Amino acid sequence: MSLGHFVEISQPNIYLSLNRGFLEISQQKNILGKIPLDDILGLVITSFGCSNSSNLLVELADRNIPISICGSNFMPMALVFPIVGNVKQKARIQSQVEAKNTLKKRLWKKIVQLKLKNQALVLKENNLNYKALLDMSNLVQSGDPQNLEAQSARRYWTHLFSKKFKRDRYGNDINSLLNYSYTIIRSCTARAVMSVGLHPSLGIHHRNFYNPMCLVDDLMEPFRPLGDYVVKQFYDKGITLVDKEVKKTLSKISTVDMFGDKGQSPLFQIIAQFVYSFSIALRTSQKKWEPKLKIQWNHLRIEKLRDNIDSYSV
Repeated sequence: MSLGHFVEISQPNIYLSLNRGFLEISQQKNILGKIPLDDILGLVITSFGCSNSSNLLVELADRNIPISICGSNFMPMALVFPIVGNVKQKARIQSQVEAKNTLKKRLWKKIVQLKLKNQALVLKENNLNYKALLDMSNLVQSGDPQNLEAQSARRYWTHLFSKKFKRDRYGNDINSLLNYSYTIIRSCTARAVMSVGLHPSLGIHHRNFYNPMCLVDDLMEPFRPLGDYVVKQFYDKGITLVDKEVKKTLSKISTVDMFGDKGQSPLFQIIAQFVYSFSIALRTSQKKWEPKLKIQWNHLRIEKLRDNIDSYSV
């Protein structure tokens, strides 16, 4: 049984349309293939010559399937998402609007702690010095006023790659691989946010006026290290080019099994459980929010991801 896939469109002059429950892919009036919409977790467009039918866009929105449109270096420049779809949407958006700063700061503290702990585990799995980051995760205060997230990042990146490495979302080489992995994780998080009826632009920490996905960027933070872990393996093998095989491997991050609030599930479901528990904590002003997240790092080995590759890429 298929768990779902991310479909990537990278070739030029591609036309996407809806055909009886299938995504139909054509190029110069020649049909290249059809993919059941039931099998699609998200659509990633990296081609500069791709067009879509309005019927397809409406159906994808109705099914809560996000569309990520990437620019240079595989940075997502736009994310198409539905504006309705959850019967409790109004109440949950109201909880976002009315949330007090003290609550948002408590929730952000937990998110930063989880991110730092997972970054420490990435270093540990690579036999690198991880204890400093683990210690920092326990020092995070409400709202992270010391900005330990940024302090840990400087230490983390130099340990993971090299002292010369600088994380640059507009950079090339290894930065492009990181961007692509984050596009997959961001799409999973966006889908989860829409599913529970939260508004993606109303973040608890990210507040960029020009970013319509502030909440998505808040909630994906603990999951970024999973992409880092896979990209590190490519880096160690001297692979820094985002080619077709690399994309297929990175896209499989979304379906690897992890442990969350309801036991073992594919990552996209774990993210959905995480976002749902966040929505409850936000609505009920929970004093203590303790989402479960246990990463099975062996499932993120490149060899294992490749064994399970059956994703779609055009």
